[in-house]
Amino acid sequence: MAVLQGEAVLKVVAHVSDQEYSAWLLPAVREALGSSGLQMEDVDAYAAAAGPGSFTGVRVGLATVKAWAEVYGKRIVAVSRLEALAVEASGGAGLGGRFRECTTGSGIRGCISTEWDGLGAVW
Repeated sequence: MAVLQGEAVLKVVAHVSDQEYSAWLLPAVREALGSSGLQMEDVDAYAAAAGPGSFTGVRVGLATVKAWAEVYGKRIVAVSRLEALAVEASGGAGLGGRFRECTTGSGIRGCISTEWDGLGAVW
């Protein structure tokens, strides 16, 4: 889970415990926003992994940002987990610009290309 402002990553909170994701997510968001000096009203958009991933984890993330979008009137950005991993592998070079990464999975080789628009987002 991360808070971004433009191209800057303000805070990252990793889910590295045995705690259920559904119980971990909201306190992690509270911690990330609080340490960034932000409130939910300050967020421009919410991003959530749309897969691939565990059915329950993806569902929890998407349902959470859907609720926030309804309450705060903000937009949702669906993020491919593979694209997010490519951004991480590129050292964040994909934030605010273009990047191209190749990935191999299940014996199928494909390329991922994306462009980020510099949203302030909870991810």
